[in-house]
Amino acid sequence: MKVLKNVLIILTTAMVLTGCEEKNEEYYLNNIDSANKKVEQCNQDLEKAFMARDKDGIEKIKKDPECRAAISAIKKDKI
Repeated sequence: MKVLKNVLIILTTAMVLTGCEEKNEEYYLNNIDSANKKVEQCNQDLEKAFMARDKDGIEKIKKDPECRAAISAIKKDKI
């Protein structure tokens, strides 16, 4: 019973960590709906940072690897 409990804990941890991976361009090319949602979220975050005149926040969003990957995937998908 104790072994089963440990196996379940390990599997649950692995699934949680897998779900937290940073998404790259390849992921977004295969999941264009997710790319569109991510770009929408990035644009909303960018607008909030702009309205708050948060220069660091704006730069952080512009350089965000997931935002850039989603934008790139959408551009490639349209070609």
